[in-house]
Parts: sequence; C-alpha cells; structure tokens
Amino acid sequence: MMGLRAKMEPIKIDGPYDAEILRKSESSDLVVIFSHNLRHALSSYPYDQNALFVKERRQKYFLADAAAAALSLMDRVRSDGFERVIFIGTSKGGFGALLWAGLSAKEDRSRIYRALAFSPQTSLWPPNPKLYFPSYSELLANQDTNLRKNLRRHGNLSFIRGIKNLDATIVYGATNVVDAEEAKRLAGRSVELIALPLGIHASLTPFVHKRDTETEISQLAERLYINAEKDIDLRSSLPKDKQDFIAALANIDSAVSLGDLVADRISRTSRQRLILKALKRLGFSRSIVRLQKGT
Repeated sequence: MMGLRAKMEPIKIDGPYDAEILRKSESSDLVVIFSHNLRHALSSYPYDQNALFVKERRQKYFLADAAAAALSLMDRVRSDGFERVIFIGTSKGGFGALLWAGLSAKEDRSRIYRALAFSPQTSLWPPNPKLYFPSYSELLANQDTNLRKNLRRHGNLSFIRGIKNLDATIVYGATNVVDAEEAKRLAGRSVELIALPLGIHASLTPFVHKRDTETEISQLAERLYINAEKDIDLRSSLPKDKQDFIAALANIDSAVSLGDLVADRISRTSRQRLILKALKRLGFSRSIVRLQKGT
C-alpha cells in the first residue's frame, strides 16, 4: 500500500473532489475509480492500466458540480493522451462512475466511454423511498442551492441508456431486491447487466478479495463488520447476522478478478462474445448469471 501511495501524483479536477493518479508507463489506458466513502477506494489494487482515484470531500454522490467536473476530467484524458478510459465504482461510487461516464460521452462523441458499476444506485431523484442509505437521506435534506439543482438535473441516470458512445456494465446481486431494481432500471442499448447469485449489496467483494478458504471469508467478514462501526452506509448495507454475509460469499465461486473484468470491458472487440467468455470463467452457469441487454 505504501509503495503505491508513494507513486501517486495529485491532480486537479474541478469541484469538491480530490484526485490522484498512479501512472503505468507501459499502458495508454485509464481506469477512473470513484470512491464510495471519503477515502480513495481500491487504491492498493494492482491495476494493469493507469489508475486515477477520485473521492468526494463530503459525500454527495458525485453530483456536486458534476458536469464541470466531468469536463475537467475529459480534458485530463485528452491532455495526457489516454486512448481508452473506463469509470468504475461500487454503490454511490458506482452512481458517480455511471453519471460521469454518461456526461463525458454526451459531451465528447469522438470517444467511447466505458463504465463498470457494482450495485449502484441509479435513481436519486425524484426521492426514491427504497434507498435506505443514511447518506442518501442526508443528500435529500441538504439545502445547498447548487447541489439541489444538480440533484434534480442529474439524479436520475435513465439518460445514459441510449448514448451510442457509452459502453456500461452493471454487476449486482440478483436476489437483492433494491439493487436488482436499481440495475434493471437502466438495462438498454448502452447498458448491460450481470446478475450474480447474491443477496447482499457487496457485489464487488467476490472480485477483489481472496476467498479460497472458510477462514479467509471469515476474516474478510470480520474486517468489514469492524469497518462498519465507523461507516453508517456500510453498516446499513450489511446483513445483521455476520454468518449470513459469510454464507453468501461462500456460495460464490469466482475465478475472475476485478482486473479481468476491467480488461474485458475496456476491449474494443465483440462485447457479447467477451462477456460470455468472462461469465464462463466466473464458474457460473448461464441460468444463474443472467446477461440482460435491451430488456
């Protein structure tokens, strides 16, 4: 972790955001990671691409000055000569990834913008009574004029469904009622869905944590539940019984990492063929993992 941090370079993005980039001289691709909390998310993950980490100074679902911030990020992509870019995130970070990718794609039609979101919220406005996160209640109660204008303007992601130069993928737990509804709302021309046999919100977890033994799963659960004591959104998304979380992860037999998914999504070859190949490598049957497009 410290080695990665030492190589990070702070960069400027418009709006109330902090960003740092980890450069890979051998790659011309860029992964933009949107954090679901106030720390840079997934900053110790071993990316094969250049990695740009974006976090909010206060949690506002990446809505604050969203259009200007996305434009400044596009300027960075162009000025640094990155060829392909993918926006990724989980939960509220997933909302940010989809929003900024959509805004970028609408503004810059010359480039394909990609997004990979894990269990994102997709409809923040009008008020969505099914979203249970404390940070969402705080967002709705915030009286800042500019933020409320951005919430009304960008709080519903349905606009991204028909953007021709947007290539978005949402991964979610098929038996998590709230996450499934949020994902299915966006299924369409520009958005594909991958449903995992999960009932928990943590659909990113199988791709980034080692879970080869029961001990590793138990240790992972222990860390998350300890972190949840200081993170009310995380606490609200975890099963009350830790054993339910452990059982859910034990049923996922994933041979694919986040890096595999990013490499697959960022490729310009046949999406349908590559997705099916990736799902096969996941070890799930097509009857369990459903690929949905245009439904």
